[in-house]
This record gives sequence, C-alpha cells and structure tokens, in this order.
Amino acid sequence: MSKSTQRPRSVRRTVDVSPARHADLDEWCAETARGIGRARVTGQDVLRTLVELLLTDETTARKVRKRIKEREVE
Repeated sequence: MSKSTQRPRSVRRTVDVSPARHADLDEWCAETARGIGRARVTGQDVLRTLVELLLTDETTARKVRKRIKEREVE
C-alpha cells in the first residue's frame, strides 16, 4: 500500500480522572448502554463523541470554555 492510499492512523489521547469519576463514568456508560439497547458503551465511545461535539457544536464549546475558566479560579 502506498503512502497516498494508507488509512490515516488514529492519535491517542489520555486523561487522568479520580477513581470516583472513573466509577461514575463506568456507571453512566452501563446505564446509557441499557438505555439505547446496546451491549456496551465504552469510555472511549463517550470521549470520542465529546470531542466531536466540542469541535462541531458552539454551545458545547462555550460550556467547556466556561468550565475551564472557572477551574482557573479554584
């Protein structure tokens, strides 16, 4: 396969969260999977979707900016 026909590789990002937040996310994923009729929703599914929303939805982007600014004060 030539360079021009190769599929682009995904780039990995990681995030550190507290054990409590991690457990909350796992619970949210399980509840969401049940709610939408899927066997499983992963944290990766959630983060990938959140990045997409952040980059395509200005309301979401404003909320994130506001939350980041508020955390500067903490």
